[in-house]
Amino acid sequence: MRAAAATFRSGRYLTVDGGPPIDPWSPIAGYYETGDGRWMQLHTNFPHHRDGVLRVLGCVEDRRAVAAALAGWQGQELEDTLAAANMCAGLVRSSEEWATHGQGRAVAALPLMEIIRIGEAPPRPLAAASAHPLSGVRVLDLSRIIAGPVAGRALAEHGADVLLITAPHLPSIPLLVMDTGRGKLSAQLELRRFKIPELRASGERIRADNDGSDARQSPSRWSIPYLLRRRR
Repeated sequence: MRAAAATFRSGRYLTVDGGPPIDPWSPIAGYYETGDGRWMQLHTNFPHHRDGVLRVLGCVEDRRAVAAALAGWQGQELEDTLAAANMCAGLVRSSEEWATHGQGRAVAALPLMEIIRIGEAPPRPLAAASAHPLSGVRVLDLSRIIAGPVAGRALAEHGADVLLITAPHLPSIPLLVMDTGRGKLSAQLELRRFKIPELRASGERIRADNDGSDARQSPSRWSIPYLLRRRR
């Protein structure tokens, strides 16, 4: 139980060259009050999110400058403007406000957990006798940042062979890459140079050689691992 608890807090115990890793949080990330008394969270840990928010606000990378800029905006107007710019930010809402919001109503209509069949294939039994319940299972991890990579790490800890695939042009946070990458194989795949038919064929070959996939579900912020039974 102690080891399991440490796993869920592993990022807090990670060291780099004997010391703590670089803080992944952007200096301007956090909560700010808008001109109409609302509160907004800015998530600016990725450089393109930081730069985009600063362009919208028209200020420099300084917390006081950002706070002053937000004071000149109405909360809902700023949330809509940042969303239109594909930035990562949102108003703080009460439970009552969220319950009447369009996205809140959409989430409320979903079941707590749902399993959706995405293809037909015969079941593949797990290893009968093994110290790890997922020994022999191969998983393709296409997720990013926290939730999906943590799910892939959990599968690896239970014996699965997990291959993490990312791309060289996508931004990453070193602390999270190190913390969630334990027990995985890793590779970078440059897909932008492929034409669509070639890309589809490459993806099918990779998927055919794996028993599972862990993919980030967009636009939701959650990453849901699911099994893709091998087609033979």
